Amino acid sequence: MTMDGHSLSQSLEHTHRTCLTNLLQYGDAISMSVNLEARCPFLDYRLVDFCFHLPINEIYKDGVSKWILREAASGSVPDQICWSRRKDGFTNPTIATLRTLKDRPEAMQRGWDIAVEQGIFNKRAETRDMIDRLPDNSYYRAVSVMLWADVFYRGGSSYKPSQI
Repeated sequence: MTMDGHSLSQSLEHTHRTCLTNLLQYGDAISMSVNLEARCPFLDYRLVDFCFHLPINEIYKDGVSKWILREAASGSVPDQICWSRRKDGFTNPTIATLRTLKDRPEAMQRGWDIAVEQGIFNKRAETRDMIDRLPDNSYYRAVSVMLWADVFYRGGSSYKPSQI
């Protein structure tokens, strides 16, 4: 089985080594935004190491992911939960809030100007209007860079969140 020219094992290991910290931080921020404390009980290094040494058909079988986990939970967890392939996601309300601001905050404009001046954004390639049309994930990152540039380059030690 291959994914993007790599075996599933290689892809899982690559994701674990390069993306896990970001995914955990993102999940933590999202869960906090809805007053939920998320737990990651399967991140014990011994369990992770064990899973990396499993044959692929114990991880992904008959189109079902997390096969061995589902098998282990079967009988203890109701089947409708244990074998469900439905994912219930929730979004970060921060992005929607940023998009619905009626007045563009001064900090964003200053951050935009500084990011262009410092070469973070290329004024010919990106425009404020283009950033407003980005998908949510990219928009959030661009706005974060603009606000960061305003704080970092302006010496924003006296910066207050209410200025946003």
